[in-house]
Amino acid sequence: MKLLLAILLGLGLLASCISPFDFDAGNEKFLVIDGHLYDIDSSYISLRYTAQSHNSAISQSIVDANVSIIENATQEYRYTFNEAANVYVPQEKGFRSKIGSIYTLKIELSNGEIYRTKPDTVRSFPEVEGFFSNNDKDPTIFELSVRHTARTAQSHYYLYKLINYTRARFCAECLNTQWYDTNDSLDCNSPFQNCNSIPRITTLGGYYGFLCDQRSIAWNYKIIRDFTAYSDEILSLGEKQTIKILDVPVSTTARFFAEIHQANISKEAYEYFLILKQAGDRSGTLFDPTPPLITGNVYNEKNPQKRALGYFLVGSQHIYGHYVDRTGGKIVPIDPNIEFDENIRFGAPAYPNCDFPPLSEKIAITNYRTDIEPVGWNPNFQ
Repeated sequence: MKLLLAILLGLGLLASCISPFDFDAGNEKFLVIDGHLYDIDSSYISLRYTAQSHNSAISQSIVDANVSIIENATQEYRYTFNEAANVYVPQEKGFRSKIGSIYTLKIELSNGEIYRTKPDTVRSFPEVEGFFSNNDKDPTIFELSVRHTARTAQSHYYLYKLINYTRARFCAECLNTQWYDTNDSLDCNSPFQNCNSIPRITTLGGYYGFLCDQRSIAWNYKIIRDFTAYSDEILSLGEKQTIKILDVPVSTTARFFAEIHQANISKEAYEYFLILKQAGDRSGTLFDPTPPLITGNVYNEKNPQKRALGYFLVGSQHIYGHYVDRTGGKIVPIDPNIEFDENIRFGAPAYPNCDFPPLSEKIAITNYRTDIEPVGWNPNFQ
């Protein structure tokens, strides 16, 4: 599950650059990379080729490459392809970056081409002073901002990505008039073990399903697609300053919880993400079907001018949890791009008469549900 969240936190089709530029792929195939190596989040590397047409989605996963990361020009860590996640992951599961170490990515394709990144050094960076939110400008929105301590002489470059979490209320939804448990056993191997037998209550929105037993804690999560990138260079030397990182709509008076992933990245990566942000703003969202194609820091060994699309990030992290108190705001419809919508469901296995799968501590729904407690979660708040 930690690997899945790390993958989803990646930008997928788009990532970062040294000398980025937009171009039309035409009918030529280009290598597309997405991935990172951090000291906290699990590492992964996604490799694909572009579709034959610029107007088509990215396609054709690469499953037969030799992928490795070299640490300090001496130690090599190999990656293997994980079919379930459709990405390459370290053979050594606990592999993370280390402060002060230098890393280089190496990719050997089956056609003999070799791609690399330039060496990247992982640096430590100070924690932020805190986070706060207010709706002084718009009663329908609370601005979530980060407050920095005084800037030092050394510049850092930051990338923020966020995940919204809510406690899971339902284990499964079934096409009948009751919520029930098909097995009363306490054996966790029972798929319905963590569900209570409760008659349908129309006041709960007309759900048909299994209400989650509080003995088994689970969270639904929403990966927020937008990101924020900035540097110490925009902060005033010697003064504290705040930067907005998210607009949180007032869809309910309930608290909004965000797990905030702050990465300290290189200057080149930061410059790339600024261009990527501008490209996303121009096209509407970062995930439009035809975003501009932007090259990154992965280059062909024999032809350095031939670069892959996307970016491989190397850096260090801090992860925080923060609640946004939305009381006093003006209610607006939920924004499914920002927070998890309890009404949104995904595909399910073929349980008899059931639309959606149940959950236990051993049966986690991986595309929107986890049993890993978010950083900074307070059980007294939800």
